[in-house]
Amino acid sequence: MDNTNEQSNRVEEFEQLLGLYERRIYAYIKTLIPNAIDAENVLQETCIVLWRKFTDYKRGTNFVAWAMSVARFMAFKERDRQIKNPVKYSDALLCNVSERTESIVEEYENRKKILGDCIASLSENDRYLLRCKYEGLMTIRVIAAKTGRSEGGVYKTMQRIHRTLGSQVTKKMDKEK
Repeated sequence: MDNTNEQSNRVEEFEQLLGLYERRIYAYIKTLIPNAIDAENVLQETCIVLWRKFTDYKRGTNFVAWAMSVARFMAFKERDRQIKNPVKYSDALLCNVSERTESIVEEYENRKKILGDCIASLSENDRYLLRCKYEGLMTIRVIAAKTGRSEGGVYKTMQRIHRTLGSQVTKKMDKEK
């Protein structure tokens, strides 16, 4: 029974991680394989390998980095298969692009974490407005009607929230440099 629960948990964990990061993995693959159809195929092959090797993944480590290393290998493998394609990129160029992409993804992840921390430090009312706007995809007009405030008031509050978040994220990013 424990083994079945553990397997079920691992399946759920894999699905959750892949769901969170699949677009990023695809964007990374796309930097290595410019053709969209080929990149989709590499993504599918990468997902299969990730699932087969998921028992090797250690919980709590960087899933994106692990997945990208698998994706890079699969992209190189695909590139080698593409003999018919007259445009060949050197391994050095692809490694350079790969390294730059990895650092951009790391910076994005760091910025996203900092933004989350900054959002958490906002008042409950400000977080509610952000959830309405970005999770609920509500317009300023709808938010104003829902909160009983004027559209202008909601607009100004959203501007203040955006300025505050932008400033806080920039300060925290600068501190980490």
